[in-house]
Amino acid sequence: MRILNSRFNLAFVQILLFASVVLFSNCGGKGSNSLPEKFNFSKVSTIKCSEDTTQSYSLYLPSSFDNKKQWPLIFLYDPHGNGNLSIENFKEAAERYGYILVGSNNSRNGVAGTEDIIGKLVNDVFSKFPIDKQRIYAAGFSGGARVALNQALMMSNIKGIMMAGASANRVDFSSHNHKFDIYATAGLGDFNYLEVTSIQEQLQGLGWRFMLREFEGGHAWPPKEVINEAVLWFTLNAMRDKVIAKEETLIDKVFAEERFQIDSLIDAGHLVAAEQAANNAVSLLKKLSSTKKLEHSIEKIKKMPEYKAEMELRSQSFNVENEWKQGLINSFTSKDTAWWRKQLAELELRINSPGDVYSRQMFMRVKGFLGIVAYTFTNDIIMRNQMDQAQRLISIYQIIEPANADVMFFKAIMLDRQNKTSEALSCVKKARKLGFSDWKKFNEVASSALKEGISRN
Repeated sequence: MRILNSRFNLAFVQILLFASVVLFSNCGGKGSNSLPEKFNFSKVSTIKCSEDTTQSYSLYLPSSFDNKKQWPLIFLYDPHGNGNLSIENFKEAAERYGYILVGSNNSRNGVAGTEDIIGKLVNDVFSKFPIDKQRIYAAGFSGGARVALNQALMMSNIKGIMMAGASANRVDFSSHNHKFDIYATAGLGDFNYLEVTSIQEQLQGLGWRFMLREFEGGHAWPPKEVINEAVLWFTLNAMRDKVIAKEETLIDKVFAEERFQIDSLIDAGHLVAAEQAANNAVSLLKKLSSTKKLEHSIEKIKKMPEYKAEMELRSQSFNVENEWKQGLINSFTSKDTAWWRKQLAELELRINSPGDVYSRQMFMRVKGFLGIVAYTFTNDIIMRNQMDQAQRLISIYQIIEPANADVMFFKAIMLDRQNKTSEALSCVKKARKLGFSDWKKFNEVASSALKEGISRN
């Protein structure tokens, strides 16, 4: 199902959040240890919130868990409310560095009452588990990343966040007193790539501690090596802040691995990536080990003519990307399906062409962006009940993303409103096979006849 960029309101309900923050701040950090006697450590479990059993979270306790000590904690937010999936992505890092993981099963794109979900989640976790109040983090992907950001903006106990596939361009960091660490990451083919990477400009010179990491891929949870690095960075920051003891063996290992990666990228001629890797190495190791050699490598790379040429290609691709996006947005209301088939064929050709890597990545982002725009336009038309335009937009959406479950869902609703219940039912079945799962939305917009047809099948 299409993952949306949720526009969560930064102003949570103040009373609920105040109550959560008070509990967050005053909790003794020991928890009540309400786990069952035969609790299976290092396995993912589902825990219901005592305050509201309709809400739950997935829980991971590392195999070394001991209730007699306090543990760092990461709250996790998946855009579809899949707590298990978010934990599976972080489990390796949590086991390696010793973190408790809590993945919300209720916070998801488009759901109302996010502030209530977070409040009850926080209350439950702190009432049951021994948490180190100086090492509390949040992480999420897409709309879930925005939830993590909002939690950090409103709750002063959050020490750091990982934002994957979502930007923070609606936040004025210069006016926010409570600073927290930010690890921002996006796939090179992610339609949100430019927005995510803009955080470097937002935070530059403001005294915020941040890292920016790119990876091969599109709009998705980052690969485990990226997640492992994010959790490693949180751990090293705790050492930097003298919250936990400095581990020289770990620091030496990180330095050797980073140095090897930088040298390998330089040898391969990937100078922009090498410079980015060197900057990240400095972020990982600063104040824990000497970074003079790394900083010297950055300056040396920047002076290379090949680096400057590569940066120019990269910059040009960003300009072309914005031009393509604007042109395609304008075309949704004016071009027919034949034109769109031609455009998609051209995009596929450019993505698979042997041209420079920045152009290929750029066209991947444009194609992903088209899917988001198609969903937004089509959803708006369906919700407004403008059936005279729905057929054309659904046809365009299907050209752009033929295997997207939302296409079949929208088609079903259009047919349903035309009283073609049998055809609508067939489309719903296809949507289900493609992975459609937003049955709450289906129940809100489908007719009684279509709902009855689904219940019989």
